[in-house]
Formats: sequence, C-alpha cells, structure tokens
Amino acid sequence: MKEKTFFGMLALSIVLVVVSALMKVEHVKNANYALAGAMAFQASTIAYFIGKNLIGKRKMF
Repeated sequence: MKEKTFFGMLALSIVLVVVSALMKVEHVKNANYALAGAMAFQASTIAYFIGKNLIGKRKMF
C-alpha cells in the first residue's frame, strides 16, 4: 500500500466516523454499527500500515 493510498483510506475512514457520529445525533438506529465499523476499519488500516513499514524494511510483508 502506497502512502497516498493510506492517507486516502484514512481520510475516508475519518469521514465515515464523522458521518456516523452525525447519524448518532439524529438517533439513527444503526449509527452504532456504522461507527464501530468505521473505527475498526481505521484501526486496521493504521495497524496494517505500521506493520508493513516495520516488517517491510526487513522482508516482504
């Protein structure tokens, strides 16, 4: 994953978090699932990027 792609995905996940937070304000029933999904996606993206950077320097990830 290139850095540009990573930042694109990070921006997308931040947008998802904001949108789901706004939905939560509007008392939409599925907002909690959307928020949890967005945060999990964000965390996995960051973890993947860090892991790829640390491990990729020594061997292929």
